[in-house]
Amino acid sequence: MNAPPQTLDSYFEILEPDIQPTLISAEYVSAIRRVAGLFPCFVPNVFGFESRLNSSSGRTDFAINMTAKGSELLAWELFERSQPEVFRQDSRWQRVSHFFQEWGETNESPFADANSVWLEFDMDRLSAAELVPSVILFAYWLDNMESKMVVHRPLSWLTKTILPMLRGGPLPDYLERNFLHCLELTTPALYFQVGTMLSRKIDVLRLCVFNITGDEITNFLSRIGLEECLGEIEQAIADFAGLVDSLCLHLDIGEVVYPRIGLELLYDNLHPWKRQPNKETRWLQLFDQLVERGLCTPEKRKALLAWPGYVPISQSSMSDGLLLRGLQHIKLVFSPNQPLEAKAYFGAAYNPLPSKKPNSTKTS
Repeated sequence: MNAPPQTLDSYFEILEPDIQPTLISAEYVSAIRRVAGLFPCFVPNVFGFESRLNSSSGRTDFAINMTAKGSELLAWELFERSQPEVFRQDSRWQRVSHFFQEWGETNESPFADANSVWLEFDMDRLSAAELVPSVILFAYWLDNMESKMVVHRPLSWLTKTILPMLRGGPLPDYLERNFLHCLELTTPALYFQVGTMLSRKIDVLRLCVFNITGDEITNFLSRIGLEECLGEIEQAIADFAGLVDSLCLHLDIGEVVYPRIGLELLYDNLHPWKRQPNKETRWLQLFDQLVERGLCTPEKRKALLAWPGYVPISQSSMSDGLLLRGLQHIKLVFSPNQPLEAKAYFGAAYNPLPSKKPNSTKTS
């Protein structure tokens, strides 16, 4: 009988010497390893963390970006006896499994876009008895030609099938109406991420609008009536947009579009791991600006800039490769009557090395 696959938790044995407590405290490392221990090491394409930059605390959240093989496991094998008991104990994992089944079946190359899906775990709310994702976040293209894949996911699929499936019930009329209104107002944007809560029954959707300009952001917020933080957002765009490649607007949509606004600062949003500080020197300018604005402590800046790197892996239980560490992006969070907050997203990914071809031999 084959030995059980190594779990994602095993990567932390390699990462821990490079995890500074100011980024992830020992308490949070331990909690994250409980979650990571649920999944075989092949499940994530990338796994990542969130750090609040103007705080010395090592609080963090944990997220997994899926591989095709990992998505297949969650779709079809999650409740087999070989998998952890927790998957069979909480009905919300059934919703996760049904989501991945639907995700695979609506792409003519099943799970070819698995890396468009993230499972996010809110570590402050997670308990040992309730190991379920807080949020599922997935990409959505309004124009399938832009996605370069043949998928069958019309808007009606989004609002009538996949979101109700994840939420455990239909979208309230007001939520669907407000969500579709925001999509209409953010045109000509074509690429979004959509997120919904699993851990709490709450009628809110997260909409993330990519490749949106600063002018488009301020115009949208004015049209939707969200002007409480508009001056602060305009100033942040002026200060930071020139230091990154693109912006992404985060909206929380419920009975209204809530005034808590997120703004991601991105280097190549599809391939950020190719743009680490050793190749993209604007990371240093970005962190300098965050420190100067009082949004990031010098200790967090130093720790995050020291994070990128790699460790060679050569173990009998996996192919030779590199465990990469990298920075993902920065997010600014604007809330009425609250100080501006900055968060950094960073993580790790396993990169297998190409297998060596055996030397050919000639015979005479």
